[in-house]
Amino acid sequence: MALTKSDLKAISLVVDQSITTKVPQIIDERVPGMITKAINESVPQIIDESIDRKVPGMISAAIQEAAFDLGQRIDEYLETINKRIALLPTRDEYFEIESKIMRELKDLRDEVTSTGYRSSSNSDRLDNHEKRIKKLETHVMN
Repeated sequence: MALTKSDLKAISLVVDQSITTKVPQIIDERVPGMITKAINESVPQIIDESIDRKVPGMISAAIQEAAFDLGQRIDEYLETINKRIALLPTRDEYFEIESKIMRELKDLRDEVTSTGYRSSSNSDRLDNHEKRIKKLETHVMN
């Protein structure tokens, strides 16, 4: 049994009508569900796999970078401290300077003490002179 031209036209018409009406209807009905199902099943798995592969490396790299930066800052700080310590006098130099200062302080105290005594002595002498001058003036004027 062979197909005739009219049979082929009828089949072609059915196929064309199916393609123009049935295929879009099937796509509208089935494809969104298929896409949603694929997204719901595949995307979380892909994200989980990606996180499992990439995040530990990213965290490790971030920690290593932070540790390197911290190490550099500590090195700079220690270098600054060492430069400042180098400017400080040695123990012997410090005690020598302190000894000079203490001697000067002792000398100043001695001077203040002797100056205070001299001032007191001079004040007494001036009072004594004033008394004698008054006596002379009263004696000479009389």
